Order: sequence, then structure tokens, then C-alpha cells
Amino acid sequence: MTANPALVSMLGYDSETELLKRNLAQDVYVHAEDCERMLSGICEDVASHGVAAAWRRKDGRKIVVRQTARRLSSEPGVATVYAAFVQDLDGQRLLVWQFLQGQEMEAIGRMAGGLAHDVNNLLMIIGGCAELLELHQGQPEKMGCYLKQIHDATAIAASLVQKLMETPHPAESATPASRVPKANLPV
Repeated sequence: MTANPALVSMLGYDSETELLKRNLAQDVYVHAEDCERMLSGICEDVASHGVAAAWRRKDGRKIVVRQTARRLSSEPGVATVYAAFVQDLDGQRLLVWQFLQGQEMEAIGRMAGGLAHDVNNLLMIIGGCAELLELHQGQPEKMGCYLKQIHDATAIAASLVQKLMETPHPAESATPASRVPKANLPV
């Protein structure tokens, strides 16, 4: 039996030798019956494709893996060869979470850019009307018009700020594991 460095690392062992000294059903599988089911299936030449199982790392932490196993050869007088491939679904969930975080940050950036544009437009209205007020100080009818525009622009800005304040924010205590949807897999 052999194990590649990726499997050794995924399970937290220091070497292939250390990992191979472990009892697969007791030390790696959380549920020994999952190991028995997989082994009996490949011995009977029934390939398992993408079967989820709960495994235990060296440090005791449980991980969910997807395993695919099959018998490669079984000639009389020659040792039977089996192949198994294992994918860490917890690692995959972390990658999905990181991808979603990137998308979230991109959306926040776009929203901030749009918000800055809107605020800038309102400031231009307020600033322009304030300049026109200075120019037309002796003309009350024009001053009233400019003051109304300043009032309207500040009301729009206040409404914009209120909507931002009402926008739900993700919990600051949320961790990657708590924010990533869990797959319905046995643990």
C-alpha cells in the first residue's frame, strides 16, 4: 500500500510511513462501516464513484472527503492492484468561501463607486447653487429657486444615507466555516 504526499498532508501526518502504520477503519474513517463498505465494494469489483465519507485527521479533526476507488487488475498469481482517489470537501468549501468573498468585495467596490458618483452629483448641485446664490444676492425669486434646489439635493442625500444605514450587514463574528453552506454529507 502507498499514499501520495497530498494524502499524507491532507490527513496531517508527517510521512507516508507514519500514515501507513494506522488502521484505516479505526484511525482514518470516523465510521468503520464506511471503510468496510468501500473495501468490500472494490474487492467485489464494484467501483465506488464520488462516495462521501467522514475521515479523521491525525489531530482528531474530522473532515469530509469524496472518495473514488476501484480494482485495477486481478490476474491469477499476481497481486491485485487497487486505486483510490480522495478529495477534501472541507478544503473545497473553503475555496468556494474565498471565491464568494472575492465576489462580495467586488460588489461592495461597485456599490461604493456608484455611491461616490451619486454623492458627487449632489455636491455639484449644492455647490453650484451656492455660487449662484452669491451672484444673485439681490434677486429673491432666483435665490428661492437655488435654495429649493439645495434643499432638494440635501433631502436626496439624507435619503441615500438612510438607505445605507438600513442595509443589512453580515455578522462581524461570522467565520468562513459558519458562512459557507454545508453540504448534506454524512459526518
